[in-house]
Amino acid sequence: MPVTKQLVPIDLTGGLNTKTDPKSLQPGQLEDLRNAVYRKGNRLDKRPGYDQLPNTETIFGEAIDGGADGIATYQDELLMYAGQRLYSYAQGSAGWVDKGPMVSAIIKTRQIIKNSYEQSEGDMAISGSIALYAWQDSDGQVRYSIEDISTGTIIVNDEDSGVAADVLRCAALGQYLYLFIRSAANIKALRFHILEPAIEDMGNIVTDLGAADAWDTSTIGTDENIVLFYRDTTPELQFVQFDQDLTMLAQTLAFVETADICSVEVDDLYQIWMGWGRAGTVRMARANRSATLLDGPTEAEAVTATHIVLAPDSAATGACTICYSIAGGTTDNNYTRAADYLLGVVSGAADLLRSVSLQSKSFEQGGERYVQVIYSPVSGLQTTWFIVRVSDGLVVGKQLYREAFQKVRPSSVTPVGNAYHWLITNRTRLISEGDSAPFSSSGQAHTLFDFGNVNVFNTEEMGRSLFIAGGIMQQYDGAQVTEFGFPLFPEPVTVALGAAGVNTPGIHFIKAVYEWTDANGQIQYSAPSLQKSVTVTGGSESIDVTVGTLRVTTRGDITVAIFMTEASGELFYRVSSVTSPVLNDPTADTVAYNIDIADADIIDNDLLYTTGGVLENTQPPACAYLEAFKGRLMIAGLENPLAYWYSKINQEGVPIEFTDTFSDVVESKSGDITAVSTLDDKFIIWKRDRPYYIFGDGPNSTGGGSFTLPTQINIDVGCSEHTSIVRMPDGLMFKSVKGIYTLTSGFGVSYVGAGVEDGNALLVTGAVLNPDTNEVRYVTNGRALVYNYFFQRWSTFTNFEAKGAVNWINTFAYIREDGTVFLENDNTYKDAGATVSLGLKTGWISLAGLQGFLRVCRFAILGTYKSRHILRIKVGYDFEESWRDYYIFDTEAQMSPTTFGTASPFGEVTGAGFGGNSLSYFFRAHLSRQKCSAIRFSIEDVTTEETGESGEGLDITGLALEVGLKGKIARRPYLKSIGAS
Repeated sequence: MPVTKQLVPIDLTGGLNTKTDPKSLQPGQLEDLRNAVYRKGNRLDKRPGYDQLPNTETIFGEAIDGGADGIATYQDELLMYAGQRLYSYAQGSAGWVDKGPMVSAIIKTRQIIKNSYEQSEGDMAISGSIALYAWQDSDGQVRYSIEDISTGTIIVNDEDSGVAADVLRCAALGQYLYLFIRSAANIKALRFHILEPAIEDMGNIVTDLGAADAWDTSTIGTDENIVLFYRDTTPELQFVQFDQDLTMLAQTLAFVETADICSVEVDDLYQIWMGWGRAGTVRMARANRSATLLDGPTEAEAVTATHIVLAPDSAATGACTICYSIAGGTTDNNYTRAADYLLGVVSGAADLLRSVSLQSKSFEQGGERYVQVIYSPVSGLQTTWFIVRVSDGLVVGKQLYREAFQKVRPSSVTPVGNAYHWLITNRTRLISEGDSAPFSSSGQAHTLFDFGNVNVFNTEEMGRSLFIAGGIMQQYDGAQVTEFGFPLFPEPVTVALGAAGVNTPGIHFIKAVYEWTDANGQIQYSAPSLQKSVTVTGGSESIDVTVGTLRVTTRGDITVAIFMTEASGELFYRVSSVTSPVLNDPTADTVAYNIDIADADIIDNDLLYTTGGVLENTQPPACAYLEAFKGRLMIAGLENPLAYWYSKINQEGVPIEFTDTFSDVVESKSGDITAVSTLDDKFIIWKRDRPYYIFGDGPNSTGGGSFTLPTQINIDVGCSEHTSIVRMPDGLMFKSVKGIYTLTSGFGVSYVGAGVEDGNALLVTGAVLNPDTNEVRYVTNGRALVYNYFFQRWSTFTNFEAKGAVNWINTFAYIREDGTVFLENDNTYKDAGATVSLGLKTGWISLAGLQGFLRVCRFAILGTYKSRHILRIKVGYDFEESWRDYYIFDTEAQMSPTTFGTASPFGEVTGAGFGGNSLSYFFRAHLSRQKCSAIRFSIEDVTTEETGESGEGLDITGLALEVGLKGKIARRPYLKSIGAS
């Protein structure tokens, strides 16, 4: 009996569905869809192409160095963050304007140990994902913990090493972690294997140590040798090497020098750098791994150093910067200098940064070296860590404001990918009244400085500035990028009576404030200094004021404003000149000002901005996430991973201002904050498996009012990637560990990511709403995932490995890791010359039901011809992985299309379209294998050299099958059957 044939249309615009097994996809749903967009119902169009913007500077015409890390917009500017600099695109001159240095990296800090004892002088090392932490403990012993940092699992917790507390250093080599502890003239070694981290006593590897701090360790490679540089009792300097079993190798070096402090570093070229200091001099030398002295010893500078850190240039042979800290008259005035060393010659000794001392060894990222330093004033009020760039003193990170604890020896730093780990000593500030600053006991915390974090260069525009996330919050005002706010308030401030003057007799109170005016004319103020008092006698003396300068800053035009009360008054009036201000000088430790003005002449001057109970301004901590909400800038991803801060309400003409009392925390359940966003009148705080919300108007500038406390939203998904959140008409679209969801205004949640579920492993680097095309575009480290929210369909864009994306003046732009920026162009269908191919793959089409029998005689594709191309079609049968049939349709040879502007004049051919033949696209083919239970198709347009310029190619409407059906299970080969046939 012949099979009855019928025509079965297949709509190819059902969109992607990678959540469902391809064997069970409904006809029309697709297993793969590349470079297609939905512009009309029931039609697939090819996406537009992209033009590559020039990758050169406008002024010098030089190529921009370094990989790209981000893209953003500010007003109508297109900004790129590449090579640790910020660039603005100048469209008229087709190039980028260098806006100056900018480094964005994410800081994370986790407490390792904190109890009723005091922990100090800690160090750490990492092998694989296993970290060893060790510290001096006030119980009199060196103690240690071991952790798997990939999971946070504590393997060994707060164990006694059995060695009395003393100078220590950690190291990693191969699968071993080492703890070296100085004990009198000995250096004792303990070893741990990462797979079985039991303590192993390796004995003393040195028995002739000549000075407690005159030794240091490093490693050659990750699994070769440990090096030890120390002063012996002769005294000589010794450089020795050990294998993983701590057997001393024959490659040793000794030279006659004495030292009080030592530092050693091995660079990527396996050059051994040695630095040491003794009273009155800092010296250094270079050797190779064979322990041959290559150059030196050489004097870097005739000064007495408290710390030495070596910062070798791994890209150059024989080049290194030596950094060394020097004690000032008080700890407020400690400072760090640096000198360049090249093949035994030292030059350029100069201040790196004043008011700070070295606290970590150096680490390298993007060809630049960085170190951690500490500001540790006499008052103890603002003891703070900063991370600075060695080449220019640029401040790129700020940690634990007021809670830092100065270490005697700089910490070891361990690189893991683009992140750098070290151990810091911290304390918790309890109360601060007047000049007192009581703290809790000190502990040890693991800090991480991550250049490769996806949240670097997160931005938010508000208050006429663009704010940039990172190790220190930065801002761009259209002219330059600087740190936002002031990392410190003025201290110390001293006052004394001066020469005769006109000041009104009585008690006067004085405060100082740092000021800075941005390119939009907005004045930023620091927190005021602690007030000082002085009594003017009947002689009407003038008042001499000395203020500590702000030396930890990138800004060169900060001023110091002086405010004073009337005699026995309470209001602070400005007494320093506005037209001839006191300039902050970061190369000097203090500035001086003489107050000589009667009370009657100050009461018309500006009042201190805190008058009336206005809360003082505080620079916010390092952050990873920023969001505008109800006229405030909200930030999270802080050093306290459960905390969020919010600014004061922004007012026109006033910059964004933070104060440290405007902050709160979310409960610790389910871990750290992973993202923040806004939804209508609510602020959403996300964790990996749940969101919380707050609402209300928040406090005013004097602290009156509040937001609600965080309340959990009762859904079972959270946001895993802050960069995935995008506002759309249906609410918030976001990515969770389970895929892409939407959250509506009523807190309803729905899963919309089934179409691209196979992309869940991709890292979302940017999410952009494109309202002109009704699309949400997710760019990732692989392909782009594109959701048309009008048709509720997914597709993907290939050739889209991106570090970020934006809408710039209604045009979609994205940036690749190599620093190239691509701008969408509706008039082309090439990506900077590269072909864009529209392609799709259907699921298995089983029209007779699962495992049913059918005969497919022919298939046809309907669409519209747009430009010359070759259509390639592959056909598969019966759930086989391989493709069996291949069809090539050359439109030029088989359609002979004529379009507007070609030989055929208008109206010449009967039935022709305007300017030529009909452009309707109908391709039919006979199938070589007709009997099957399931069939699938792969369809793509191909551009080759023969087809010439790549154009739009075609659009696709649908697929039609000529089939015959039988109501029985399809026959199978004998070996795939059981029982009678």
